[in-house]
Amino acid sequence: MDHCWDGFYTCQKREQRFPSLVDQRAAGYTIEYTGTPPVEQEFRLYGKTGSPGFLVSIPYPNAGAYSIYDQNKNLIEPTAWDHST
Repeated sequence: MDHCWDGFYTCQKREQRFPSLVDQRAAGYTIEYTGTPPVEQEFRLYGKTGSPGFLVSIPYPNAGAYSIYDQNKNLIEPTAWDHST
């Protein structure tokens, strides 16, 4: 299936997936990229309702403002900063 047209050639956009298992009892995870981080990312966490959350940190090579949206494209408001952490 052709997803785009690049001059004389057709191309397909590739959706890369990296399924992983995480232990929610861990304090948190840091995701480090060996190359440039993608512009758009999607994370999904499957678990029981009421499961505790955990922290995921992604160090970006450049400063900027980033927003998080849910599956319905609604903006997730930031929570208060925890100075004790």
